[in-house]
Amino acid sequence: MQCRLATADGNSSGGRRARRPSLRGACLRLTLPDWIPAPLRHNRYAASLLRAVADVANDNLSFVSGGVAFFGFLAIFPAIGAAVMIWGLFAEPDAIATQLAPLSRAMPAEAYEILREQLVEVAGAPSGGLTAGAIFALLFSLWSATKGARALIAAMNIAYAASDERGFIKQNLLAVGFTMGGIVYGLLSLVLIGAIPAVLNAIELGAWTEALIQAGRWILAIALFAGALSAIYRWAPHRPDVPVRWLAPGAIGATVLWVLASTAFSLYAANFANYNATFGAIGSVIVLMMWMWLSAFIVCFGAVLNAELEPTDRGAHEWTD
Repeated sequence: MQCRLATADGNSSGGRRARRPSLRGACLRLTLPDWIPAPLRHNRYAASLLRAVADVANDNLSFVSGGVAFFGFLAIFPAIGAAVMIWGLFAEPDAIATQLAPLSRAMPAEAYEILREQLVEVAGAPSGGLTAGAIFALLFSLWSATKGARALIAAMNIAYAASDERGFIKQNLLAVGFTMGGIVYGLLSLVLIGAIPAVLNAIELGAWTEALIQAGRWILAIALFAGALSAIYRWAPHRPDVPVRWLAPGAIGATVLWVLASTAFSLYAANFANYNATFGAIGSVIVLMMWMWLSAFIVCFGAVLNAELEPTDRGAHEWTD
């Protein structure tokens, strides 16, 4: 595949005033080869999808996704300790594993089993040690999550072909902001997945009403995921403001792809792959990390798809500093 170069105003040379280049001198929109059927090359959505696939390979986003997944993995287990501490302020810590059982539908069984076992172990610890340990766990979790947010911001800049010139302090503040946003997202997800079933068990609403609420909470959870992706695509890369409609295709596409990929990977891990036979005792850990890498990769792919669908060339956004 071939590509052409342009400055940030979309031209091969400067315009009326100098604008900051946003592409680090790399390629912008790829030209699809002639062997691809003309109907696909001339269809905006099909061509954008094909270019996005090529961009993901050219930009090595699979490796960047690995960094996001690694720091996310480091943050999970300390976050579990902090979550149990916070949960214990409102309910019995032992009940958290039961209330979060529906989470197993959204991830591979082996990955969920690791989280469940950790929840049970932490919830069964003495309360004094739990509180003291949770403080350290929370701090370590925040550090790991912030590093993961930095990796995610870097991945979004690569996906949108943007050069991040926001400075060290601003980048770290943005990473902390994304970390806090992730905590809010996690709490809202806990309410949808764990708290609502507990409320339904405590009150009598009727079978039909409960079924509607149960279905509605999963729809809300999916919509919340798509909204979180839109926020990432809007504020993570260093680029000018764009209309919300420019963020929707990648957010919706990545959400649908994530649901399908998580389901397919869960079925594969449960019925075809035997990670425990290959990796021994850490087989379940490998499944969890693979699922997290797959999730991070899909988030990056949604960003690249958005960049290719935008009217301007990928990375050729106008700055007016």
